[in-house]
Amino acid sequence: MKNMFFGLLMFFATGVAHAYTAKGSQGCGVYVADFDKDGWEKIANGAWLVGVITGYNYSRKSDVGKGIDIKSIELYVYNYCKKYPLSDTAEAAEVLIYSLKQDS
Repeated sequence: MKNMFFGLLMFFATGVAHAYTAKGSQGCGVYVADFDKDGWEKIANGAWLVGVITGYNYSRKSDVGKGIDIKSIELYVYNYCKKYPLSDTAEAAEVLIYSLKQDS
């Protein structure tokens, strides 16, 4: 009886699934397509990029990118991804941060 109860419990516990889209390190082709659509995906990608910069600044106690607007950040990564379509957004964000560090 215990085994049957446990089996039913596991069935119902695993039967509930939540679907979501995780943004982050994705291929440049996806980023470019999202950017060109100008929908929620573009907003999510921009928020992810700002989060990466914020995380970098928090971990380093720095202010890389201070005064740079989100549209410029998105456009930088878009241009990078257009130039290097086989790359991904994590690499583009890394190059962006390096570029911002050089400008500060």
